[in-house]
Amino acid sequence: MDTAFLQDLVVKAGQRIAFNVPIEAAPRPKAAWSIDGTPVKAGKRADMQTTNTQTSFEIPFAVRADSGRYKLTLTNELGECSASALVTVLGKM
Repeated sequence: MDTAFLQDLVVKAGQRIAFNVPIEAAPRPKAAWSIDGTPVKAGKRADMQTTNTQTSFEIPFAVRADSGRYKLTLTNELGECSASALVTVLGKM
C-alpha cells in the first residue's frame, strides 16, 4: 500500500472526502475502512471499491460529523497492513 495517497484532509461541509490508494498484493487483499475505530460499510453516504490495483473510499457530501481518523486495513492470508489519515470537515452542515 502506498501511504502517500492516504494524507490528512481538510474539507468544507458539502465537499467530497475521497481516498484512492494504490495497492500491490497477491492474493488480492480485502480492504476494510473505519472512522475513529468504527467500521464503515458502503451505503447511502459512503462508497468503497477495491480492485487488483487500488482501493477507494468516497463520501460525496461531507458533514461535520464525518470528521475523524480514517483507517484503511488490507488483509489477506499472508498478513495485514494499515494506514490512517485525519479528516477535518469545516462548516455548519
